[in-house]
Amino acid sequence: MVDEPPDEPAKGALPRGRVAFVVTDIDGSTALQRRLGHAFPAALARYRELLDHACTRHAGRVAAVRGDATLCVFANPLAAIAASIEAQAAIEAERWPGGARLSVRAGLHVGDAEPFRGTYVGLAVHQAMRIAAAGHGGQILLSEASVEATHGRLAGGCTLRELGRFGLKDFARPETLHQLCYPGLRSHFPLPRTLSIRGHNLPSAPSPFVGRNDLRSRLGQLLRERRIVSVVGPAGTGK
Repeated sequence: MVDEPPDEPAKGALPRGRVAFVVTDIDGSTALQRRLGHAFPAALARYRELLDHACTRHAGRVAAVRGDATLCVFANPLAAIAASIEAQAAIEAERWPGGARLSVRAGLHVGDAEPFRGTYVGLAVHQAMRIAAAGHGGQILLSEASVEATHGRLAGGCTLRELGRFGLKDFARPETLHQLCYPGLRSHFPLPRTLSIRGHNLPSAPSPFVGRNDLRSRLGQLLRERRIVSVVGPAGTGK
């Protein structure tokens, strides 16, 4: 789970100023570890290797690691997006031990930050962690600041899907979350896992009482005349 800033520092120079943060972790890592047993450390090491390779190819750095949570940093938000896509594709294509499926969620946020003792601390890091925690395995979520930082210059085939405004833990203002979509990657997921939903743009479920005005009126009359009314019918009929 992504909950606290990863605290294993990276080596070498880190970007400062306006930084693109990518936080990843393995969705359902506890169940995966239980399933893989002694094979889990090797799978974890391979996951980190694939992530590090994608970051390095796009001029990024793995700034910190804690368990299966990883903090990657980039000076360029477009590079952060490209690395996220490459890492997800590599993880999906990998053959994991025991036929298991290692499913990684990622959150991307751009904010002002300065390196501190070889890694980063600050609200921008925490916001990236909250965004990652809201996602599902295989999903890449972006903050509004991340989208604005790209200036609409996304790589070919890459699109963004606005999901709506959602509440993030410890942040008073709701965040507009966007899903990064790319050919070959999974694109259908449940609603983000957030504390509260603030005006999402997904369609509402239809009312089970559409076209039943007469029945509703009759039911209201019975409730006024009697203390107890039983409504009987098969499951799924909208009782």
